Amino acid sequence: MVRIWLGVLSVIFALVGVQWLRSNSLAQNEVNTLSVEEKWKETGLKIQDIDNLFINKHCHLNKKYFLSCMNALT
Repeated sequence: MVRIWLGVLSVIFALVGVQWLRSNSLAQNEVNTLSVEEKWKETGLKIQDIDNLFINKHCHLNKKYFLSCMNALT
């Protein structure tokens, strides 16, 4: 009897997992179809925010820090 319930629960969890994977893959495909401009709009960043990042003295200490600041934008 326990084996039957264990099997039923396994099938239910498998079906729920498959449905979850499908819904997440569809959402991921929708994100991938956005243009660069649309992705930037979603960030809510303004030019002033980007200026403030590069005014930071640490961004100009060396190449590694500068690249880190650039990577912070992406």
